[in-house]
Amino acid sequence: MTRTSAPRRGTAVALATVAVAGGLSLSAPIAQAAPPVAHSTTQPAVARNTTPVGSVEQLADLPYQALFAAGVQVYEFATIYKQTSPAPTVYYTVLRRLHNAHEGTPGSKRYGFLGFGPGVTLPEVFGMYPRSTPSTTISYSYTFPFDPRTMTPIPQGRQQCITAPSVGPIGPLTGGGSWVRSVCPG
Repeated sequence: MTRTSAPRRGTAVALATVAVAGGLSLSAPIAQAAPPVAHSTTQPAVARNTTPVGSVEQLADLPYQALFAAGVQVYEFATIYKQTSPAPTVYYTVLRRLHNAHEGTPGSKRYGFLGFGPGVTLPEVFGMYPRSTPSTTISYSYTFPFDPRTMTPIPQGRQQCITAPSVGPIGPLTGGGSWVRSVCPG
């Protein structure tokens, strides 16, 4: 029999608690927890969240390290990309993916994202749909893949859509959201 330390047991209990709540689903465009559904055949698999976390708000229940184990995609603010052509000037908020709790810049704004469908991931680095003024917060709209080395947009990259961003503390994060594979609603 192996011994488990108290912090590890706490993380395991938190993950088990979230796994029990895994029957919850996200609804777009607002992330709200639906009642638990026991293996519903009426809801297509692609519309179900693939992480054991059922809503963005549940991210607050997990310690930071547990977010990675739970399948949450964690990103930090990387930079503002200014595009001057074609006019008018626009600014992209650029986020970079973190792969474990030890990566990233201390004190940076961090966001957690939940996806729909098996194998759905956001790019390593992406920019949020441009705004007319610089911002370090996420917005409701398309994401554009960016080159991780140059921090510039990738031409013809696949756009995805953040459908329910939440800005303002969610546990250890600045905010979070859910996303779908392609078209934004509206």
